[in-house]
Amino acid sequence: MQSHPSIKKRFFPALWLIFSILSAIPGYSQFKPLYTYYNFSFGARAMGVSNAFTAVADDLSAVSWNPAGIAEFNAPQAYINYKNDELLYNYDEQQQPGVPDNNRYTRRLESRLKTVDFLSVSVPAYFWDMKWNFALSYYRFIPYTMAGKFTENEDSYAGAIATGYNNTVHFSGEGGIDVLGFTAAYYLSDYFSLGITLQQFINSGTAEYRSLYQSAGGSVRLEDNKTYTEKLEGRNIILGFIFKPMKDVAVGVTYRTRLANIFESEYVNLYSHNGSTGVVEDAARADVVIPPRLSLGVMVRLFPWMRLSVDYFVIYWRLSHIYHDYGQAEDEAREFPVRNAYSFRQRDAVNLRAGLEFTVPVEKMTLFLRCGLFKENPLFPAGAGNSKVIKLIGYSLGFGLDLSSVAAFDFAYMKQKANWWEPGHFDPAAPVLTRYSNNMVRLSLIFRFGSSQKKT
Repeated sequence: MQSHPSIKKRFFPALWLIFSILSAIPGYSQFKPLYTYYNFSFGARAMGVSNAFTAVADDLSAVSWNPAGIAEFNAPQAYINYKNDELLYNYDEQQQPGVPDNNRYTRRLESRLKTVDFLSVSVPAYFWDMKWNFALSYYRFIPYTMAGKFTENEDSYAGAIATGYNNTVHFSGEGGIDVLGFTAAYYLSDYFSLGITLQQFINSGTAEYRSLYQSAGGSVRLEDNKTYTEKLEGRNIILGFIFKPMKDVAVGVTYRTRLANIFESEYVNLYSHNGSTGVVEDAARADVVIPPRLSLGVMVRLFPWMRLSVDYFVIYWRLSHIYHDYGQAEDEAREFPVRNAYSFRQRDAVNLRAGLEFTVPVEKMTLFLRCGLFKENPLFPAGAGNSKVIKLIGYSLGFGLDLSSVAAFDFAYMKQKANWWEPGHFDPAAPVLTRYSNNMVRLSLIFRFGSSQKKT
């Protein structure tokens, strides 16, 4: 196959939405994206308290958050979750200094993701005079089922001659990198619970980008139809622990290990450059070490009807590497997902989260009201040399309804936002404000086959 040098700059599938688009766009060394679709969050109940869920872990999404959380379930149950994310990235319009007002530059990216991303069933068991719970789960680790549009425009003039350009990229995807998880949790006593989830990565995702770049006057016209198919093969382990020193206090710890896996990728580009057409394709089978993650959580029941949860969550991106990628030397280790494509180094992502849940009895049902706040640092800094930090902040709102001992429903909404300064397009010394936002919705259904709700 013919090699394609720009593939060296492709990124981990978690970041395919933004990175793959930007790798085809001129002048994007300034862009510092957020790992929007690689945030490891599942379930409406967790999102309702801003994902401060490590010490709570009281539904089946706990197999990812903290597998020790299912140890106290008393009977079988099933779980399903739906997610809807709407992302917007907008670079404020910039005027070129010292030239007519119509010399300006804008760019904008908008995307929408809709998918059922989590299915799980659990069954309790008693043997060796010990209480166990087992769960089988299928969930989407990295989704590709999103669609959106990226636009970039420069209206510039050299005297009376137009020198700007227009670039538009439509993108869509299907499938995803999924996990088949098996969880075992052990209820040691009223004080301790332990759990482990074995993750097996399966399936693949495909992303397609249809781009059209045109210079002013039409002297340059580039059309590309790029398709990336990516698959992660291998496994990982999630270890969880919950300690309850007293009735109304719980401490949770979760560690996701750092294991080596196989990352397969294929690339096909059908292009037309000023009337010249062709096909470029390539494939690679690389070794990748996914980043370990550590979360520490505390839950305190302040009143019989209110509990507070707080989480500290770290993704150790600096320990993530890739080997044997496109054009990579045998003994070379690149940062993953950055892959030496930018002048800055990837950094660990540190997340702080806090949430409240209120319990309100309503006749024969129970209503839960939830809210939360969070602050997170993304994978990339805002400035060169890691001198500036992007702060992703936001809030969440949610509610849950235990309809009966058999069924429950949870809903959550989260708003993510961040503003930071980028070097200007015309003049790098004149910074321009960048605005990012993401509106996220989660819907979860829980079915209990008996009195299976976790003790609280």
